[in-house]
Amino acid sequence: MIDLLDYFDTYAQGTYYERYLGNIQRVEDDEWFFGEPSILVYTVYDEIEIEEKFRLICQPSSGYNYKDESWFLLICFYYFKNKVYIRQFPELFKRPRGLTQFAYDDIRQYAFNNGYTNGDMSKVAWSIRRQIIKELIFERSIQGIQPSEQIINLIHIIESNSSAWQEISLDAKLAALNNVIEYCLKRGGEFVEIPNIVNIFDFVKCREFRNKTHCMRHGSEAALFERKILSNSEKQFLIDYGISLVHLIRRNMNNEPV
Repeated sequence: MIDLLDYFDTYAQGTYYERYLGNIQRVEDDEWFFGEPSILVYTVYDEIEIEEKFRLICQPSSGYNYKDESWFLLICFYYFKNKVYIRQFPELFKRPRGLTQFAYDDIRQYAFNNGYTNGDMSKVAWSIRRQIIKELIFERSIQGIQPSEQIINLIHIIESNSSAWQEISLDAKLAALNNVIEYCLKRGGEFVEIPNIVNIFDFVKCREFRNKTHCMRHGSEAALFERKILSNSEKQFLIDYGISLVHLIRRNMNNEPV
């Protein structure tokens, strides 16, 4: 069993979460038993149950109560201390603002940014919010091939985006990698071939990669549909492959270590 409240009280001191020590609801406001307040319990069986609870409290609602907010903060802290993050929202557990801000504002913006509303930027249906919450991927450590600082800096130059790589959405990463490969291979208006790949030529598919990820650079209905049919696992594969292509291009064309 995991007592999230005890864990929070034990380890929150000295962290960003210390400010929330007085925000956790510890007794029922409207329930009294023989004149004594009813003590709230925040205990779960294991991490599977923590994940289930997180998805449950984040479901769309006309209003979240203090108990929901407390569960949210306690779970966020547990995940933060145990180096768990959500792939779609990798920074959430470092500095959570609150359940309402995440379940309403952040989910809403994520839906707009990732084509869930088919170009309608006015509202996000509850069914879409439920779908996004269902699709959340919890990970304990960074997965996949991570780009070097040189590649990140190159992406930042092209995209004029100062966000850390892990803060960028899957679609935005693919759009950035598409642009990086174009930037590296386009010389004088023409695309050049990568030298010294005779023995791995069949595995180097820059043109195919750019064609597949071209939809990430545009907001048309057709492009949004192409984005949506790709699963997160497929997008992560393309990200890993795209980073490998950039490493190869920079090694072979610039003689720069990566």
